[in-house]
Parts: sequence; structure tokens; C-alpha cells
Amino acid sequence: MALGFIGRFFGRRGAGEQGVLPVITWLDSEESLSLEAYYSWQWFRRAVAGCRDGGEKMELLCLHGDPEAVTVGALSSILEGVGVDAGAVLFKGPSVLFPVGLDKVLKASVGDGAGECIVACDVRSAYSLGDSSHFPYYTLGGFMRFAEEMAEQGMAEPSRNRVFGLFLGPGLMGSNEWRDVPVWELPFVLPEDMVSWSSRWVIHPFDDYYSHSRRELLDLIPGEPKRVLDIGCGTGAFGELLRSRLGALVVGVELDEQAAALASKRLDVVVQGDICQVDLSSLGGDFDLICCNDLLEHVGNPVGLLNDLKTVVSPGGYLFLSIPNLLHGEVVCELLSGRWDYVPAGPLCYGHLRFFTMTTIDEMLAMAGWKVVRAEPLAGPLSPYMAERVQQLRASGLVADERELERIGYIVVARSSGGQ
Repeated sequence: MALGFIGRFFGRRGAGEQGVLPVITWLDSEESLSLEAYYSWQWFRRAVAGCRDGGEKMELLCLHGDPEAVTVGALSSILEGVGVDAGAVLFKGPSVLFPVGLDKVLKASVGDGAGECIVACDVRSAYSLGDSSHFPYYTLGGFMRFAEEMAEQGMAEPSRNRVFGLFLGPGLMGSNEWRDVPVWELPFVLPEDMVSWSSRWVIHPFDDYYSHSRRELLDLIPGEPKRVLDIGCGTGAFGELLRSRLGALVVGVELDEQAAALASKRLDVVVQGDICQVDLSSLGGDFDLICCNDLLEHVGNPVGLLNDLKTVVSPGGYLFLSIPNLLHGEVVCELLSGRWDYVPAGPLCYGHLRFFTMTTIDEMLAMAGWKVVRAEPLAGPLSPYMAERVQQLRASGLVADERELERIGYIVVARSSGGQ
């Protein structure tokens, strides 16, 4: 097992100091110790504010390696090596949201020596979505309110198939009996009286950002394109759907190296690199359709990119965009409450460099020489809490277009206004 310790937040403490609660996340590599780790730590600090007020100190440790293979003994050795003698909170990867109220679970466990194991409830498997594929939240504040409400109401039995979060008490961490057991197998091998599948500890693990197929967009594809350029193709899931349904040749461009390698097995051609630095003429040109699904908000100069794309679109070809809407009601209400919290995905994704409304989308495309021929809003369900506040905004008369408050984004189809 290759396991490395690559970073920690806050200062080093004396060996064996009590009252320190390590929070451990796994990163893909040393290079991943960046915004993801920082925001994960910010989320956790808010979630366990009550625990801090009680005198316990917390510290974030970042490890890289295979979390599935880490044993209790190996984890204990790591903690001893950095001077911490206590239980630990663990979660797989940095893309996890924690709720307010987690402090109540941890405060009762830190330092009690009971050796218990508390398993977080994955909100995706514990909450019934009914006919919807969305949760009624899109921001960190919205998730925290939702999680608090669900904890009060009681949620379904947490799924035991996926474990994303664990709290291991100091008694368990110091036990020789379980030293050789992989940490993530503990909930399944410990006696029942040592394990709590807690519906009060609700977390939201995000899906793989690069693997979304966006199947819901297929019916909106204009015409019958035979050559498609899919920019930001991820692992190629969407482009593969275009190939199978339309019989189109699909060329993908993807910045992430691992995602591009997977996409190369699905698409006809894949170029790994930053689209703003790729030689567009090398891609072949004469594309009937250029797809930019959730891409332009990640680009520093989207107008410049859109202007350049006119050189590779066929006469009469289309530009197909999916763009989040900054005026969604939850984002607006959070901002009015003084909150702007970046999260791993959604309208406030921490990778976004630019933010749009339908008005600014129109302006951006016009500046770059494209004419909008179709714009379809993407509905974003509101929680009762948020719906009430959106109604207050409507009543105030402050909102220019109140319909935008219920739109999480837009699908936009455009053509080159120059007739290229």
C-alpha cells in the first residue's frame, strides 16, 4: 500500500496531546492539496463549531494513497507520527459537504475512550427523491438547512453499501484487536454495539465531476450533426451518447489528463489540453456542432474563445452551451445573507472564473459574433424555506426577471452571425 502524508493545517503540537481531533481526507496526489482541501476544511470548521467551543482542537491531515487499503494500525501510526493521540474523523476525498449539527455527534464521542465507530449517512441514499433527480439545495447554506431538517424529521436507514465518512473513537484507534483491519471495513466487521449508522450525521459526497453523461440534453441537440467538437468532454460520456444516437464523429478536448485518457477509449479523437491554448486548426474544422457543456464559466476569456470557435464551425453549424444561472433564488438569498460559499459543483463551483445570467449570456455571444436561436431554462427545485424567501424577493420588486430565480441554468443554441 502506497500511503503518504502530504500536508496539515495549523501548527504542530506536542506528541500525545489530548483534545485534538484529526480530520483526515484523501487526495489523489500531492498536487491536489489546493482549493479542494482548503474548502473542505472550511466546511468542516463550520460543521463542528460547537465542538471547538467546548475546548477541543481540530486539525486537518491530508493523505494520498488508496483509502480502501489503510488499516487501523497504519492510521494510528500516522497520527502518532504527527503528535496526535486521539480519535479521528475520516472521509474519502475532499468533495464532501458536512452539515451543521455534526458537532453534537462528535462532542459526545471525542475523548470518551469508548472505541465506537460512527458512520455518516450518505444523503443521496437516505433521502427519497421521488420523481425528481435533484435535491432541494444548491449551496452550502441550503445543504446545511436541509440536513438539519432531515435530522430532525428522521431519515431512512443509511445505505451500508457506500461508506464516505467515519468517526473512530480513541479507544478503537488504540486497540490492538483491530490493528490489521482496513479502516473502511470496520463498520462491517465490528460488533453491532460498537457501530452507529447515524442519520444525524448527514454528508453529501459529490459525483465524479468528469463522468456526467448529461443524457437529458440529447433531445435539445439541433439538427443531425455528423462532426461534433465536444470541448470539456470529461471522460467522454456525453460524446459517446452522441456517437451512438447520431452516428456522429466526435472530437473531444479535455484539460484533465486522467479524464482525457478515459475519453480516448470512447470518442474518435481526444486532445488533452487547455482549449484556450490548443491549436484549433489541428482539430480538423467544419464541425456541425460545437458543445461546451458547463465550460465557459471555467474560462478566463470566454468571449475570446467563442470568437475563435467561429473558425472551426461549418457553414450553418451550431454552438451548444450549458451554462449555470447566477440569479438562481438560492444563490441570491445566500448572498443577501452574507454567504458566498464555493462547493465542488453547481452554480458556485470553486472552479468557476466567470458567472452569468441570461442577459449576460446574450451579451457575451453577441460580442463574439454568435446569434442565439434557442434558449431553454433548466428548472431548479426550491425548498419550502427558499421558496418563501424567493416570494419575498418578488414582492419587494427588486428582481428584474423573477422567473430567473427558479432557473438553475440555461441550454443555449447559437449560430455564427457572420454566416461562417
